[in-house]
Amino acid sequence: MVGGGVAVLFTGHISPFAALCAIEWDVMVFLFGMFVVGQALVSSGCLCSLSWRLLSRVRSSDALVLAVLFGCGAASALLMNDTLAIAATPLMVRLAIEHRLDAKLLLLVLAFAITTGNVMSPIGNLQNLLIATHGFFDHPFFTYLSALAPPTFLSLLLAYGILSLR
Repeated sequence: MVGGGVAVLFTGHISPFAALCAIEWDVMVFLFGMFVVGQALVSSGCLCSLSWRLLSRVRSSDALVLAVLFGCGAASALLMNDTLAIAATPLMVRLAIEHRLDAKLLLLVLAFAITTGNVMSPIGNLQNLLIATHGFFDHPFFTYLSALAPPTFLSLLLAYGILSLR
C-alpha cells in the first residue's frame, strides 16, 4: 500500500495535499486506540487472566479449538481484527504449550476466528468501519449484527469442521 501511495504521488495522479485530505483521521484515531487497548490487555495480564478463567475447565484439544474459535471470533467483532491478531498471538502460543499442542493449530484457529468473526460488526475491520461511517445507517451495530451474525456463526462452524480434520 505504501508503494502504491508513493507511486501515485510521484506520477502526479494525486497531490500531497489531496492525499492528506483523503486520510480518514477519525478512523486513524480509532485504530490507534484499538491497538492501545490490545496492548494494554496483554501488558496488564488481563488477557491471560481472562483466558485462564474462560478456558481453565477445557480438557480436550477439540474443546479448546472450539472455545478459541468462537471466543476469538466474537472478540474480533468488538476489538477489531488487527488488534486481536496482535494481542492473541502470544496467548495462542502459550495455550499450545500448556495443552501440549502444535502452536500452528491454535494460530490457524486464531486466523480463522479473526477473519470470520470480524465481519459481523461495524468495528470488526477497517472496511466495515468505513462502510458504517459513510453508509448512513441509523443503527450500524444492529444492522451488521442482524444481517451478518447468522452467516458468521455458520462460517465458524464450517471452520471448526475443517480444523477438525487435522
